[in-house]
Amino acid sequence: QGFDWTPKDYLQGLYVSMTYWGTNFKGVITNQTNANVAVNTPGLGEQIFIIGPSAAQIAAAESGRTPTSALPTNISFIYTTFIGNYFNFRAAGVDFNFRYAFDTDFGSFAVAEAGELKTHFLKQIGTGPWVNALSINNTTNTFSPIRFTGRTSVNWQLESWTVNLGANYVGSYYNTDPNTPYVASPCPHNVTGNGLGCQHVGDYLTYDAHIAYNFKGGAWTDGLQ
Repeated sequence: QGFDWTPKDYLQGLYVSMTYWGTNFKGVITNQTNANVAVNTPGLGEQIFIIGPSAAQIAAAESGRTPTSALPTNISFIYTTFIGNYFNFRAAGVDFNFRYAFDTDFGSFAVAEAGELKTHFLKQIGTGPWVNALSINNTTNTFSPIRFTGRTSVNWQLESWTVNLGANYVGSYYNTDPNTPYVASPCPHNVTGNGLGCQHVGDYLTYDAHIAYNFKGGAWTDGLQ
């Protein structure tokens, strides 16, 4: 749901666009590589770990596989890494784009702001509880959306000259971590925290610039920038 607005009778050159979106994903395919974190994640550890396996479970794990070395006499656990439909997601947010372009005696200008604000992003592993995954860099998976990202830009053009300036913003987030000292740091509300702490990573701002001159007319330079 959303709208696009371009006024005709006033503020000519203004463009406004906003879209509210919501989506659900069921059975998202991913793999697991961090055993220390995965075993402490409710709804995940039991899918890839067998603690204290029986002789039948060990035989089933060996079936169809060729060991690269001799197995130990006592096997405490079996850890299996494979790609599977581990995750379900519920997400929603707002995308926006504002742009105003105008002409002056000193050239043409355009000022723009675009970004996305995610209102929620929930994650479920199997049939486990729904937990917050927004602005959480969880090392058990690659789905780590940031709550807010945005870009502000100013563009100027006069005859053959063009200048583009931009500022890019990425909001703060948390890294889940089972290691010292972060294991003792609290996580945000409703974040999987069994055996995990959260390291806070602050927001950051980057800048970029582009300056160009467009050559015209010459046999060797026409179209060159």
